[in-house]
Amino acid sequence: FDLDYLVCLDYLCVHSGDFDKNMPSLHAATPNRGGEIYVHRAIIEEGLNLLYAKHLVHKCYLQTGIEYSATEESAPFIDSMGSEYCKRLHVRSTWIKHTISSNSKTELEKMIKQQATDFLFQVLR
Repeated sequence: FDLDYLVCLDYLCVHSGDFDKNMPSLHAATPNRGGEIYVHRAIIEEGLNLLYAKHLVHKCYLQTGIEYSATEESAPFIDSMGSEYCKRLHVRSTWIKHTISSNSKTELEKMIKQQATDFLFQVLR
Protein backbone atom coordinates (compact mmCIF):
# COMPACT_ATOMS: atom_id res chain seq x y z
CA PHE A 1 0.00 0.00 0.00
CA ASP A 2 1.09 3.59 -0.41
CA LEU A 3 1.31 6.06 2.48
CA ASP A 4 -2.07 7.68 1.82
CA TYR A 5 -3.86 4.32 1.81
CA LEU A 6 -2.08 3.29 5.03
CA VAL A 7 -3.13 6.56 6.68
CA CYS A 8 -6.74 5.83 5.75
CA LEU A 9 -6.47 2.28 7.09
CA ASP A 10 -4.97 3.62 10.32
CA TYR A 11 -7.88 6.02 10.75
CA LEU A 12 -10.38 3.23 10.12
CA CYS A 13 -8.63 0.98 12.60
CA VAL A 14 -8.47 3.56 15.37
CA HIS A 15 -12.00 4.89 14.81
CA SER A 16 -13.71 1.70 13.63
CA GLY A 17 -16.85 2.52 15.62
CA ASP A 18 -17.47 5.52 13.37
CA PHE A 19 -17.88 3.14 10.43
CA ASP A 20 -19.40 0.06 12.03
CA LYS A 21 -21.35 0.25 15.28
CA ASN A 22 -20.52 -3.43 15.94
CA MET A 23 -16.77 -2.72 16.00
CA PRO A 24 -15.93 -0.37 18.91
CA SER A 25 -13.21 2.20 18.27
CA LEU A 26 -9.76 1.71 19.75
CA HIS A 27 -9.51 5.35 20.78
CA ALA A 28 -12.00 7.73 22.36
CA ALA A 29 -14.35 9.66 20.10
CA THR A 30 -12.73 13.06 20.49
CA PRO A 31 -14.49 16.05 18.90
CA ASN A 32 -11.69 16.91 16.46
CA ARG A 33 -10.70 13.41 15.43
CA GLY A 34 -11.23 14.21 11.74
CA GLY A 35 -8.03 16.25 11.85
CA GLU A 36 -6.03 13.31 13.19
CA ILE A 37 -5.55 11.99 9.69
CA TYR A 38 -3.23 14.90 8.89
CA VAL A 39 -1.19 14.53 12.08
CA HIS A 40 -0.97 10.75 11.79
CA ARG A 41 0.38 10.91 8.24
CA ALA A 42 3.79 12.16 9.42
CA ILE A 43 3.85 9.70 12.32
CA ILE A 44 2.99 6.78 10.06
CA GLU A 45 5.66 7.83 7.59
CA GLU A 46 8.26 7.92 10.38
CA GLY A 47 7.07 4.50 11.54
CA LEU A 48 7.36 3.07 8.03
CA ASN A 49 10.92 4.40 7.77
CA LEU A 50 11.79 2.73 11.07
CA LEU A 51 10.17 -0.54 9.97
CA TYR A 52 12.12 -0.32 6.72
CA ALA A 53 15.38 0.22 8.61
CA LYS A 54 14.61 -2.90 10.68
CA HIS A 55 13.77 -4.93 7.53
CA LEU A 56 10.11 -5.31 8.49
CA VAL A 57 8.75 -3.63 5.35
CA HIS A 58 9.85 -3.35 1.74
CA LYS A 59 9.73 -0.10 -0.18
CA CYS A 60 8.78 -0.31 -3.83
CA TYR A 61 9.51 2.82 -5.85
CA LEU A 62 6.93 3.23 -8.62
CA GLN A 63 6.11 6.04 -11.02
CA THR A 64 2.99 6.68 -8.94
CA GLY A 65 4.96 6.87 -5.67
CA ILE A 66 6.28 4.60 -2.95
CA GLU A 67 4.39 1.50 -1.88
CA TYR A 68 5.10 -0.58 1.21
CA SER A 69 4.69 -4.28 1.84
CA ALA A 70 5.48 -6.63 4.70
CA THR A 71 8.65 -8.73 4.71
CA GLU A 72 8.97 -12.30 5.93
CA GLU A 73 10.20 -10.93 9.27
CA SER A 74 6.97 -8.98 9.80
CA ALA A 75 4.74 -11.86 10.90
CA PRO A 76 7.00 -13.07 13.75
CA PHE A 77 7.40 -9.46 14.89
CA ILE A 78 3.64 -8.91 14.96
CA ASP A 79 3.06 -12.27 16.65
CA SER A 80 5.43 -11.25 19.44
CA MET A 81 3.20 -8.35 20.43
CA GLY A 82 0.87 -9.70 23.08
CA SER A 83 -0.51 -6.66 24.88
CA GLU A 84 -4.27 -6.22 25.15
CA TYR A 85 -4.08 -3.13 22.92
CA CYS A 86 -2.23 -5.11 20.22
CA LYS A 87 -4.86 -7.84 20.41
CA ARG A 88 -7.62 -5.28 19.94
CA LEU A 89 -5.64 -3.73 17.09
CA HIS A 90 -5.38 -7.14 15.44
CA VAL A 91 -9.17 -7.65 15.69
CA ARG A 92 -9.77 -4.33 13.93
CA SER A 93 -7.13 -5.05 11.30
CA THR A 94 -8.85 -8.33 10.52
CA TRP A 95 -12.20 -6.53 10.37
CA ILE A 96 -10.71 -4.06 7.85
CA LYS A 97 -9.23 -6.89 5.81
CA HIS A 98 -12.60 -8.62 5.53
CA THR A 99 -14.94 -5.67 5.15
CA ILE A 100 -13.18 -2.63 3.76
CA SER A 101 -9.82 -3.42 2.17
CA SER A 102 -11.45 -4.28 -1.17
CA ASN A 103 -12.25 -0.57 -1.55
CA SER A 104 -9.95 1.50 -3.72
CA LYS A 105 -7.94 4.28 -2.15
CA THR A 106 -10.32 6.82 -3.68
CA GLU A 107 -13.37 5.04 -2.23
CA LEU A 108 -11.68 4.77 1.15
CA GLU A 109 -10.71 8.46 1.19
CA LYS A 110 -14.27 9.40 0.18
CA MET A 111 -15.73 7.26 2.96
CA ILE A 112 -13.44 8.81 5.58
CA LYS A 113 -14.02 12.33 4.29
CA GLN A 114 -17.79 11.79 4.42
CA GLN A 115 -17.59 10.42 7.97
CA ALA A 116 -15.43 13.36 9.10
CA THR A 117 -17.84 15.82 7.46
CA ASP A 118 -20.88 14.16 9.06
CA PHE A 119 -19.16 14.22 12.43
CA LEU A 120 -18.16 17.86 12.07
CA PHE A 121 -21.76 18.85 11.36
CA GLN A 122 -22.92 16.92 14.44
CA VAL A 123 -20.38 18.78 16.60
CA LEU A 124 -21.38 22.18 15.20
CA ARG A 125 -25.10 21.69 15.91
